Amino acid sequence: MALKLEDVERRKAKERKISNLKVGAKSPVRQDLAEREQNGKALEKAVKQCGVSYETVRRAKKVLEEAPETLKQEVLNSKVSIDKAFRAVQKQERRENYQRMEWPKAES
Repeated sequence: MALKLEDVERRKAKERKISNLKVGAKSPVRQDLAEREQNGKALEKAVKQCGVSYETVRRAKKVLEEAPETLKQEVLNSKVSIDKAFRAVQKQERRENYQRMEWPKAES
């Protein structure tokens, strides 16, 4: 849910950004301070509306983007927690990075 709200907030932010552009000789109308305080990161706004933490949603997003399909299904079926799935994705990333590293050759 928070990820869907993030998309909505991103679209709203883009509209605000475009509305502040100068068109020809016409200058944009400045926002009131109260309106400007409502601006912020789209994900931060979405998590406030859903009542979950920013970190949980960030981790869930990473799992949905990078985890194997079987792990995603286990998370969606509540068999594995978001945190455990996130740690598995991180562990796989570290393993792949370690394998890609070029190690100096020992001189004999």
